[in-house]
Amino acid sequence: MFQKLFKWLVGFFEEENMYSVIPSNWVYRGDNGNFLCKWPAKQIVTDIMLLKAINPESNWLSYPVTIIATFDTYEQAYQKERQIFLSSESERSLGRGKRVKKSNKKNNDTDTGT
Repeated sequence: MFQKLFKWLVGFFEEENMYSVIPSNWVYRGDNGNFLCKWPAKQIVTDIMLLKAINPESNWLSYPVTIIATFDTYEQAYQKERQIFLSSESERSLGRGKRVKKSNKKNNDTDTGT
């Protein structure tokens, strides 16, 4: 049986300040060498569209994208996108200057408590 040989990317859309899984067939290099991503303008992108890596249509718009990582499977890319999302949410909730500092000690069992 024929199987599509696509890769999936995690990309960052700076103008929208968001990350997304993107099928590799949606991404191309523009004239200036930067990456662009085809994306439907008036249609909600579903996980099924991404998973099936449907071919972009001629009326899709192109948006600048920064490629964060490349994966062999949709599931791997989705997990990375989720990890980035949870990490950014965690940083936002801590706020600037409120991050918890980790101890530099490798073994806290050596403390005598005195």
